[in-house]
Amino acid sequence: MYRPRSRLAGGALLLALTVWLAGCGTFRHIGDRPGVALAEASWQAVHAVDFSQTVAIARCPDHYEERGFPTEWVIGEHPSESAVAASWAGFAVLHAAVTGYLAARADRGPLWLWALYGWEALTLTESAATVAHNASIGLGPFSSRCR
Repeated sequence: MYRPRSRLAGGALLLALTVWLAGCGTFRHIGDRPGVALAEASWQAVHAVDFSQTVAIARCPDHYEERGFPTEWVIGEHPSESAVAASWAGFAVLHAAVTGYLAARADRGPLWLWALYGWEALTLTESAATVAHNASIGLGPFSSRCR
């Protein structure tokens, strides 16, 4: 049985499962809007690269530390690999749930539509910038070589 090393990682996993179970009905709306499914898939792909770089941070605690909100707050400066895995799974499910929620309401008016496309644009831009920054300081995917 999987046992996370920290209570916070276990809580993140429980939160992810709760959001997933509560929000499954909204996920079908992601494909209803042009470009939203592609934007969500793109964010999930960039998020996976960010995950692999954060695993490298966990493997080299003497050389790297986690920075940025909310990840530093959730997993700490020197996370364990299990905390990284649990929280990144939670973030992935939470992002898809918010996208599904906004997509389900996009027909209610331009504010919801702007919120949907703005959410995707901002989160994809932020995640891509994070991955680029991580690469610029030498973090490779799942790297175990420390500087």
